[in-house]
Amino acid sequence: MTFKVNELDKATQFYGEQYSAAGGAVLVLKNIEVYGSEALYGIFKYRATPGQMPLMYVGIILSAIRAQPGLKSWLK
Repeated sequence: MTFKVNELDKATQFYGEQYSAAGGAVLVLKNIEVYGSEALYGIFKYRATPGQMPLMYVGIILSAIRAQPGLKSWLK
């Protein structure tokens, strides 16, 4: 499944299916703005080792940041 960062319903379905299959869950998934560009922010949890108690938490920010005049690149 493909989706754009502003298609929250599709992103929720995609990540929900992915993390559910891994025994995890989507804790937060919402649209935010990064340097004037739309982005998707998410926090997820799943078992560090399947069948064990320890949990892992993963955070993401997905964005297609466009180059802007005067904006220093933090991607090196």
